[in-house]
Amino acid sequence: MRKSKDNCRKMSPEEAIERIDIILKNSKFTQADRFALNIAKSCIKRLTPEEPRVSSDGYFDGEPVYDIWACPNCGKTYEIDYDEYDHCPDCGQAIDRSILE
Repeated sequence: MRKSKDNCRKMSPEEAIERIDIILKNSKFTQADRFALNIAKSCIKRLTPEEPRVSSDGYFDGEPVYDIWACPNCGKTYEIDYDEYDHCPDCGQAIDRSILE
């Protein structure tokens, strides 16, 4: 069986999430099927890099020192200068490190 070109094109994570939402709204599934599709949707979201939240946990010369970043998905915190992860070690969320450098 030959697939059409439209079915073979690459789909962005955003398009995949949108497609899952449409399928969930327009189709009847068992509770287990719906749960599996929601897990897939969550995994796709974690593949898309997101900016971490940056915060301060101290001061230097009266100014806050922004040296902590938090995962945008689970909130786990890490040190900017020491914990250089591309993915959160706790939940696997892809991290956009551009604001940390």
